[in-house]
Amino acid sequence: ETLMRNAGITWADSTSRSVEELSAIIMEKTRKTA
Repeated sequence: ETLMRNAGITWADSTSRSVEELSAIIMEKTRKTA
């Protein structure tokens, strides 16, 4: 679990822009499904 958390943090830091884009896409999907 610790390794996964550390990897997730580094991944988020290295791809902060991608995370924002993914979150926006998820919001759009949730709107369509809802």
